[in-house]
Amino acid sequence: MTAIDLTATYKDRKYRQLKSRPVELQEYIRVIDFAEAAVKKGSALAQNDTIDLFTIPVGTYIYDCFAVIKTASAAAGTVQIGDSGSATGFITSISTNATALTAVPGNGAYVYSTAAATAPKLYATANAVRCTVSGATAPADGIIELHVFYNETPSSVNE
Repeated sequence: MTAIDLTATYKDRKYRQLKSRPVELQEYIRVIDFAEAAVKKGSALAQNDTIDLFTIPVGTYIYDCFAVIKTASAAAGTVQIGDSGSATGFITSISTNATALTAVPGNGAYVYSTAAATAPKLYATANAVRCTVSGATAPADGIIELHVFYNETPSSVNE
């Protein structure tokens, strides 16, 4: 076995040391009002309806998210938070009639986790974070506040 040391500083640009810089996360907060969504749809929400919450630009990393029940829905309903590739990518299940101020952590496959050795979700193409009505009983009312932590890909690590 031969040990090869690439930590030395080379004059050749190809082998420059990469700069280390902190990752600055931004937070996107979106309120999901199920009564408002039903009005916009023109009828009551139903199972498998999707509500696009915001556009994810190309080159965005999403690290984590959580939801807070602001106002519980009157009926038991279940929703998920994900994107067009996976309805449960960020949060696998939120009970919409949970007690107000209940926090629901991100627990989907896209959520960055050192314990599970998963990387943040990188979007190579534009997409949308969406809420999917997953339960047979769709919420007619209630409000959820979604918090998403992300950053955009830097143009170059060597600038």
